[in-house]
Amino acid sequence: MNKLLAQNLIPCSDGTFADPMIGCVSTPASVVSEKTELTDVILSFSQMILGGVVVIATALLIIGAIRYATAMGDEDKSTSAKQMMKWSIVGLIIGLLSTGIVSVILKFLE
Repeated sequence: MNKLLAQNLIPCSDGTFADPMIGCVSTPASVVSEKTELTDVILSFSQMILGGVVVIATALLIIGAIRYATAMGDEDKSTSAKQMMKWSIVGLIIGLLSTGIVSVILKFLE
C-alpha cells in the first residue's frame, strides 16, 4: 500500500514530495523558526493592544465631541464632555507611543 501512496505524490522543488490535491506549499520561515524571541512576542502583543486602544480612544473622542455639541449651554454637561475629550486624547497619545515605550524598555532589558 505504501507503493501506491508514493506513486501519487508529486516532487517539489525543495526535494520533498506533496499530495497532488494540495500541491507544493512553502511554509514561511517565521512559522518554522526554531526559537521565537520573547521580545518579538511582547512587541506583537503591544501592537495588538495598540489597535484596540486607538479604536476605543477615537470612539470616546467622538462621543465626547457629540456630547459637547449637544450640551446646549449646560455647564455640567459641557465640562463632562470636555473632560472626556481631554482624557481620550491623552489615551490616544499614550496608545500611539506605547509600541515605542515597550521597545525602549525591552532594549534596556536585553
